[in-house]
Amino acid sequence: MDRQQVQLLLNEDGQGHGDSIKCLLVKAKQIECMIAFAKMSGLKTTLPILEKSLGSGLKARFAIGLDFYQTDPELLRQLFKLSRRFSLELYLSNSTSTFHPKIYAISYGKSCTVLIGSANLTGGGLWSNYEASAQVKDLDGALFRSVRSHIDDLVNSSELVEATPKRIAEYERRHLINQAQQRLAKQRTKEAIKRTENKVGADTQTLSEILHLMREDTSEKGFDASMTLRNSNRARASRKIAEIGNLQKVDPAKFVRHYEELIGYFHSGGLHRGKNIIANSAALFRTAVAALMDEGPLTPGTAYKLLHNHFQHIPRAGVNVITEVLHAIDSQQYAVMNKNAVSGLRLAGIWDFPMEPNKATVSSEEYEHFCQQANVVRKALKLADFSELDALFNYAYWQ
Repeated sequence: MDRQQVQLLLNEDGQGHGDSIKCLLVKAKQIECMIAFAKMSGLKTTLPILEKSLGSGLKARFAIGLDFYQTDPELLRQLFKLSRRFSLELYLSNSTSTFHPKIYAISYGKSCTVLIGSANLTGGGLWSNYEASAQVKDLDGALFRSVRSHIDDLVNSSELVEATPKRIAEYERRHLINQAQQRLAKQRTKEAIKRTENKVGADTQTLSEILHLMREDTSEKGFDASMTLRNSNRARASRKIAEIGNLQKVDPAKFVRHYEELIGYFHSGGLHRGKNIIANSAALFRTAVAALMDEGPLTPGTAYKLLHNHFQHIPRAGVNVITEVLHAIDSQQYAVMNKNAVSGLRLAGIWDFPMEPNKATVSSEEYEHFCQQANVVRKALKLADFSELDALFNYAYWQ
């Protein structure tokens, strides 16, 4: 005989997760809940039956996440009040990782029922959202015991901490600040969208605000630290490019070490994944950069075309590699073109370029236009060169 029976639980036809949970609580002896987000909209409909069951001897333990400030402080206060009157334990997430489970494990003594799925303890999660969970009839209680043991482990490792008035008050303080910032962010987003809807040319206000944050950031991701590293890396990359162009004999096994060092100075992501394939075309790569070094100052379009004519025959040497090489040689003239940079220009209302630039879609004329548009943004933000602009684009994309 199967010791577990499973059915799919949905919010539909006037019935939802909340109805099932209320029914399951009626004769429950113990409940173990792990919830990512919890709101009063979810608790208020289940509170009467929960309180009644607690009064009849139900033992309850709630572990509730505080990530992203989605949980209502008022709900925490309500559950804490119940913990003073009944056998209810309340724990709060205390992990550096996001606490994101949705588990309702209910024991009747000999048998148990466990709900595992997507439904948070919110009005949407229990009734109105499109949610799906597995409702397991855990006939021998093995799954229930596993949930209980897991919560024990999280408590013992301090990934969950006991709720106290002080902890709830501190969370409420942060929650209020976050709510205010969210309202400001929504308003600023509406204003930014409105500004760019009918505007011709670049609108740099959003990037200007991000630049301000980046300049205030004193971490290694901040403007000053980023530019110290980038200026050093660009000088080293320029020397390495010259060294590669002067190689007399090009052996793929030796070339890959030169190329690894070179891309280590670049700031586009994922370049290392194609290093061995590019090394198979080492002679062509050397010829390309040597030809570039032999030329005098070139316009962005001309310089791009020169490298593109060679690099189109080198698999995995894409637009990001071409423009990183150009940028290392002259950061005043040549902008790095990759997904982060295209995304950055879109923040300025410039949507002229493909989000995934590649050699088939980016011509020399397209790259010339890209550098012109990037230069408009650079000048508006009063940045010294394209290296500073690229640092800002990366910060906007990742931070």
